[in-house]
Amino acid sequence: MFVAAPRENQSENDLQIETVEDMRVVNCVVEPISGSFEVPCEGVIFFMWDNSYDWSSNKEISYTIQVKQVKKT
Repeated sequence: MFVAAPRENQSENDLQIETVEDMRVVNCVVEPISGSFEVPCEGVIFFMWDNSYDWSSNKEISYTIQVKQVKKT
């Protein structure tokens, strides 16, 4: 999820929250999952993982996040 930085005098109830990708069950044993997201403005990105569909099995994840800044011209 992406939460845009609040504007001046903006209340917490008016924060803009964008779902970057819907939660889904994936099988990443076959190949790694990758993607990209270009943020529209300053803000915070939250990464969430959910094992509730199979809580009886232990899972192990590893991930890499790259932050790239676009050069303004």
